[in-house]
Amino acid sequence: MERSFARTALFITAGLLVWAADFLFIYVFAALACARGFDGASVLGIGVVPFASAVASAVALSLTAALVVAARRGSGRRGDGARAFTVRAALAVSALALIAIALTGMPGALVRGTCA
Repeated sequence: MERSFARTALFITAGLLVWAADFLFIYVFAALACARGFDGASVLGIGVVPFASAVASAVALSLTAALVVAARRGSGRRGDGARAFTVRAALAVSALALIAIALTGMPGALVRGTCA
C-alpha cells in the first residue's frame, strides 16, 4: 500500500515542525514574560523562563526522538527506492531537528536576566 504525499511529507518534516513549535514557544514565552513583568518569578527554585525553556525542549527532544525510533523501525522493512529514501530523509531531518532543538533551548536555560 502506497502512502499519500501529504503523509509522506509530514513524516519527513515532522522533526522540523516539532523544532519550529519549540522555537516559537520558547521565544514567545520569554517575550511575554518580559512584557508582563513575571520574568522574575520562579518555579521549583528556577526562573520561570529557564524552567519553561527546559521543559519545552525536553518535550520537543522526546517527540523528535520518537520520530527517529519510528523511522529506524521503518528502515528495517524491505521496500522500493522511494520507501528507503523517505526513511533516510526522515532520519536525517529528525537528527538535524534534535541538534536544532538542543541549540534553541540553550539560551533560555543558560542566560540569567533574560529581560535587559
